[in-house]
Amino acid sequence: MEWTAKLSNQILELSWGVKLWVGWMALLFVVSIPFRERREATWFLVCFGATFVIGAGFIYEFESIHALTFAHLICWPPFIFAIIRNWRTSDRRTTKSGSSRFSVWLHLLILTMVISLAFDICDTIKMFAH
Repeated sequence: MEWTAKLSNQILELSWGVKLWVGWMALLFVVSIPFRERREATWFLVCFGATFVIGAGFIYEFESIHALTFAHLICWPPFIFAIIRNWRTSDRRTTKSGSSRFSVWLHLLILTMVISLAFDICDTIKMFAH
């Protein structure tokens, strides 16, 4: 019980900016579900699942919500590189309905993940500096 209380307090102590950023990421992650028939969205859902499982292990081991950054640093770069590589080598134009919504979602997702990785790198440096 003490462990969950500690994590709950850590979450409550996060700044409003961090909470808004996490909310934005959660929205983008949920929006991936309608696109699950698209390869990139399926890859993302697998990446998200792996991040969740690995992140839970890091959070448990370090007893800190901030340890989730390690899971991001492990899981997200391969996904981002695979998506960019796939985008560069495939036909970017598609006739599937909703493709423009999918494209907007995918670009926002990649941008958000890259920005989040920058935050994660800074957090990791701070964690090891102490």
